[in-house]
Amino acid sequence: MWVNSKLFDPIETANFDDILFKEVHTFVLRLYTSNEEISSVNNLRGILAASKTLEKLPPTEYSLKQHCLRAHYQTIIWLNAFNPVINPPNVLEYGWQLINGKLVPLFQTLPPFPQDLAILSSCGCKKGNYT
Repeated sequence: MWVNSKLFDPIETANFDDILFKEVHTFVLRLYTSNEEISSVNNLRGILAASKTLEKLPPTEYSLKQHCLRAHYQTIIWLNAFNPVINPPNVLEYGWQLINGKLVPLFQTLPPFPQDLAILSSCGCKKGNYT
């Protein structure tokens, strides 16, 4: 587990880019599996879906990125807490959406699995009889 702590370089607060997200993505992926042949949380979700409940699966790549953006935005705000005036970035670019005048977290805009996988997982087959 200590090896995972070395996945992060010092995080700068000004820019959450694809390079930083790749580091976070790899870190989260390794929390769920040490198999380095699996390189995507989306692929891992597909593999684990057969044996785990939805709550035990890693987030989709999209929802993980939205969560990271929200956490990054919060870090920017906290690190500027002692400044009397700050010019924060646009919150709508950091994993939030505006609905009826209220900020709401943007979790997922896509289904949690491809449609064809959902059909396979709900076929109702008995164990050992997959026809």
